[in-house]
Amino acid sequence: MGTAVIDRKARDCAAELLRQFASGRTTTIALENRWPDSKDPAIRAIESTIWCFYDDLTEHSLQGPFALAPQMKRVMARWIVFLHTNEPYEWPNIACPGIRPLRRSWLTHRLGLAKLLTRKEQRFLKSGAFDLWPFISAQSFELARTRPKLLSGTQRSHANDPSSTYPRA
Repeated sequence: MGTAVIDRKARDCAAELLRQFASGRTTTIALENRWPDSKDPAIRAIESTIWCFYDDLTEHSLQGPFALAPQMKRVMARWIVFLHTNEPYEWPNIACPGIRPLRRSWLTHRLGLAKLLTRKEQRFLKSGAFDLWPFISAQSFELARTRPKLLSGTQRSHANDPSSTYPRA
């Protein structure tokens, strides 16, 4: 399971970058160059996952042929909501966690790695409510959904929020 490291500044930065990327307003290279370096496992897991959405060889935005399907936009919106919470990332470490199950290539099968990778992936998928990833459970997702940080009409004071990682004055 993940550790309790929550890097509020990095999460806020990543949420904004991911929002710009999902809406086609920033490019792959800009996203890579500005992505925060953090020990927060949520930052690392989402970074590993968004890598699957672009080509390393050409700079582009998620517009035109690279545009996200509406369903994928909703999925990325859930990732952004998670980044705006102080929920710990509780999933086991695995590459590209938000894109599961992965298809296996002929080479993976030929090298005999398919069964090993499939078992690891199955353990990962059983660790929580994957349809709500990066939230670990329906309860944590529902809490975030009913207590939105954005568009709530009120400004949250981090000084009075016991779950906040912001330093207190």
